[in-house]
Formats: sequence, C-alpha cells, structure tokens
Amino acid sequence: MSDQSYTVEEFCEAERICRGTLYKMWKKGEGPAFYYVGDRPRITHAARLEWQRQHAANSSRKNPASTVNAAVARRARLAARP
Repeated sequence: MSDQSYTVEEFCEAERICRGTLYKMWKKGEGPAFYYVGDRPRITHAARLEWQRQHAANSSRKNPASTVNAAVARRARLAARP
C-alpha cells in the first residue's frame, strides 16, 4: 500500500479533523506534505505517517510528562480507593 494517497476529505476523516483545521495547519507550515493531482491536493500514506510522528513529537515537547503524569495520577487514585 505504499502508493496509497488520501484526498483532503479522506485524510480529515481518517484523522478526525475538519478541513478548515487542515488548511490552517498548511498555512502555518504544520500540515502533512501533499502534492497535486490536477488542482486537488493529495496526501500520501507515507506523508500521513510522517505528519503523525511529527505531530506526536510536537505534542510531547509542549508537555512531555502529560501522558505519564496522567497514568501515574490515575493509578494513584485507583490505589487510594477502599
């Protein structure tokens, strides 16, 4: 499936984001790489995976311990229950 690509609609549905969000990310230079087929942008599967990797890395840089802290806090709450 290395040649699979997504339309804007397919990508947004798969990532559960709206079109406007994707276009805003592109405007900021934060969206996935794309190419045109005619006048329509397409996003390759590889570009989607790379964008997910970068997006996850950027999220963890903003709050690196958030996921770990949430899990630790949840375990502590569960352990404290009678």
